[in-house]
Amino acid sequence: MKRIFVLVICLIAVILQAVFTRLDSRKQKKYADQGKFQIRSGTSSGTAMLALGIFVFLFVNAMAALTVIAGGEEAAEEARGMMLICQGLGILILLVCILVCYMVHADKAFCSEEGITISKAFRADRKVSWEEIRGIAMRGNLCLFYDSFQNVLFKTTAQAENFDRMFQMAKSRVEAAGGTVKWN
Repeated sequence: MKRIFVLVICLIAVILQAVFTRLDSRKQKKYADQGKFQIRSGTSSGTAMLALGIFVFLFVNAMAALTVIAGGEEAAEEARGMMLICQGLGILILLVCILVCYMVHADKAFCSEEGITISKAFRADRKVSWEEIRGIAMRGNLCLFYDSFQNVLFKTTAQAENFDRMFQMAKSRVEAAGGTVKWN
């Protein structure tokens, strides 16, 4: 029974990963039809977080099974409360990892001639025109886009998908609108 439970939980996690990928590709297709291209970084860390959650969940269940095997039925009866707490924590850790995976996959932007559309988890997409961006700062590997109040509108890394294309477009548009581009 426990093996079926473990398999069902792992299957649910894999299905959720597929759902995140599907939702991501639908949004990407919608914006691609509008002539926008995607800027995204960090998807491998989201997938790694999901894998970590599954590993912790499986490890906790394996330890619970080994407790029963090593100690017999009497030890299992005595440790039943502790095993349930550990399994509950394993499920909680798996759920948190799934949530983090979703948040990492949902954090991206779409760039076009008009500006950037910023997409974040649990928030509506925000459209920022090139005129609203008053500054771009490169700090090591990190690229930050600022508004006129020096609030960070968007940040990405130089390894992000389509970064060079986006940066060249942003640099020319922001400088033409009177903004600044800094390299630190």
